[in-house]
Amino acid sequence: MKMNWGVWVGLIGGGIGFIIGAIAAISANPVSGTILFLILGAVFFSIYWFLFRPMVVANKILKTGIQKQGKIIDYADTNVTINNNPQVKFTIELLDDYNRPYQVKINKVISRLDTGNVHAGMQVLVRVDQNNKMKVAIESFGTLDNFNTTGGQPSVNLFAQQTDTVKAFEKILQENEEKNKKILYNGISAEAKIISAVDLGPRVNGENPFMHFYLEVHPGLKEPFYAEAKGVIAIQSVYKYQPGKIIYVKYLADDHTMVTIEHS
Repeated sequence: MKMNWGVWVGLIGGGIGFIIGAIAAISANPVSGTILFLILGAVFFSIYWFLFRPMVVANKILKTGIQKQGKIIDYADTNVTINNNPQVKFTIELLDDYNRPYQVKINKVISRLDTGNVHAGMQVLVRVDQNNKMKVAIESFGTLDNFNTTGGQPSVNLFAQQTDTVKAFEKILQENEEKNKKILYNGISAEAKIISAVDLGPRVNGENPFMHFYLEVHPGLKEPFYAEAKGVIAIQSVYKYQPGKIIYVKYLADDHTMVTIEHS
C-alpha cells in the first residue's frame, strides 16, 4: 500500500484535529482533559508506529533502494485489514553482496484479489536499503528480472501471462540450453555444493521447474570457486537440488563463470 496524497492528507488532518480537540478538552477540564489527551495520544501514536510508519519506511526504500530478486519462503495473515485488503507477513529469501542467502520478514498489504496467487516459492522483486540489507520493501510479485531482455523493467510478470512473455522465456531457455550444451561437451566434471537454489517460476514440459543455482565448485585438487548455473530440473528430483546438497557439474577450464549441472 503506497502512501499517496490522500493518506497524507488524512494523517495531517487527523493530527490537527487531535491537537485542536486536546486543547479544547484541557481548557474545559485540565485534569480529565490531560488524561484523555494522554490516552488518545498513545492510541494515535500506536496506530502511526505500527501501521503507517512501516508504509513510510517502505516507500522510502522503494524510491532509493537497490533492486533485487527474492523468493517467498513463508507467509502468514497478520489479522490486519486495510480497505478490505489483508496485511500479510512475508518471509523472503535474498542473496547478499557475497551471494550468501539470508531471510527477512516484511509486512505488506496486498489486494484480496491476489491472495490466491501468492504462494511459497514464488519470485518477488524487492528493493533493499543501501545501508541496511535487513530493510526491504516488496516492489512486485511474480516478476523475474533474470529474464530481463530490455535492461530496464522486468520483462516477465506471472500475473499477466502474455504471448510476448512466453516468447521471451522460450528465447532465454533456448539460449541457456545452447550454453549448457557447449559446457557439457567441452567442460570438466567436478563436485559442487549448492549454496542457494531459486525456483524462477516457469515450468517446462509439464511441471519441471527452471531453476537458478549459486554453487561452490570443487575442481579436484584446485581451489574451490563460486559460480552460478541455470537449468531445468525434473520435478521428482527437485529435493536433490536443495541448499547443502552435493551435485555434479561441468565447467570450462578457461572461464569459471561457465558452469552447468551435469545430471538433472
